[in-house]
Amino acid sequence: MLDVVPYDDEEEALKPGIEVQQAEAVDRLHKTLPHHEQMIIIAEYPQRNGRFAGLPARQRRERAQRWIQDVTGVWIREPEYKLYLGLFKELVWREVR
Repeated sequence: MLDVVPYDDEEEALKPGIEVQQAEAVDRLHKTLPHHEQMIIIAEYPQRNGRFAGLPARQRRERAQRWIQDVTGVWIREPEYKLYLGLFKELVWREVR
C-alpha cells in the first residue's frame, strides 16, 4: 500500500500553473510503466516532499530502493534507478510539450 501525502490546496495555489492536459499526458505515460518503475517516479516527484522529505538525492534513492523492494519484491540497483528516471524524463520531454 502506498503512503499518500495529504493534498494541500494552499500550497498548490502558490505553485505556477500546471496545465491539466500536460498533467494528464504525464499520468498516462506513467501508467504505462511497470510498477517498480512507476514507484521511482513517485519517489522522485510526488513523494519527494512527503515520504522522502528533507533527504538528499542519494539517501532518497536508497530509501526508495528499499521501499520499492518491500512493495514489489524488485531490487533496483543505482544505475538502473538513474536510468529509469532519466528515460522517463526524456519520454515526457519528447511526448508532452
